Amino acid sequence: MRASRFLTVMLVCLIGVVGWRNHRRIHELRMERDALVGLPEEVVVSDAGGRGAGDSSRGSRGYRKGRVAGGNDGVGAVLDYARGLPFPEDVPAVERMRRVVIETERIQQMDREQLKRLIEELSRAEDVGVESRTMLVSFSLLELCRSQPMDAFARVEQLKDLVSLRELLPDLIEIWGEIEPVGGREWLDGRPAWLPENLLPELEQGFLKGAIKGEPALALEWIAERGERGEIIRWLTWARKHLPEDAAEEWQVALVAHPVTSGLIKDWLAAANLAAGNGRRSVEEGRGGGEKNHPVASPIPGKPGYVFSPYTNRVVDVRDIPSGTLVMDPEVGGGGYFVVP
Repeated sequence: MRASRFLTVMLVCLIGVVGWRNHRRIHELRMERDALVGLPEEVVVSDAGGRGAGDSSRGSRGYRKGRVAGGNDGVGAVLDYARGLPFPEDVPAVERMRRVVIETERIQQMDREQLKRLIEELSRAEDVGVESRTMLVSFSLLELCRSQPMDAFARVEQLKDLVSLRELLPDLIEIWGEIEPVGGREWLDGRPAWLPENLLPELEQGFLKGAIKGEPALALEWIAERGERGEIIRWLTWARKHLPEDAAEEWQVALVAHPVTSGLIKDWLAAANLAAGNGRRSVEEGRGGGEKNHPVASPIPGKPGYVFSPYTNRVVDVRDIPSGTLVMDPEVGGGGYFVVP
């Protein structure tokens, strides 16, 4: 009995010693990290891993901060980071990546007012390089758009000489289309005077990418209003590459069922099926073509017997053709063989 109690006491002591050593090691690693990063002492993370500003005696200093607490210090920290860009050549790649991650997360955790102030401060910070300002302002605008898209676009108008409209606007309108498609569509339909006309097609594509994810019915109606065959077919095939399988199938079914888009899609499928008949006649010829060197077609969700050609992304009818058969894409010709999945 005494031996059993002695072993129990020893085991408890051992666990305590190991736990204490682990705690000390974690504390040392945190101190090493903070020494490398060199952040202001006001930004802290509690030992429990929570975010926020607090007493440094109760937790180690870290690089994350709350969206509300310490907003002014967060803006100042990003500005200091921007003034240090580009990185000196002697800064190791690992340290560069660490700083990029830290400042990226710092911006992502800012609230609307902090983001607005940061954008304003960066836009007039003449001691920051133009490329660095453009990069950080663009990223901050994207973050602002996730919560306040109208305000983000108003600031783009003010900063259109600083940012790259062609690179930034399609991403912004995609975000707007996903979180608030009605407002995004109204903005596009209004076409502000400062918006370059040649950017409109790219913005419409970006908006639809977002709206298909956020509110498919609105996106479908907008596509149907145009009634352009090429656009409708492109969005039918786009879904399988950019949406989860269930969402892609739902979107494709909606396009096929809509009274406007349905007729155009059926006409397109009929033409593709007619061409696919020529492809079927080449099945026997294709069987000797070396299947292992040819791509495998992708099946169309919800349409058994139809696949997307790996060469043209068009629909090909492969009903009654056994799986594994080598088939020629009727639009590509002799060099366009693919394997039936």
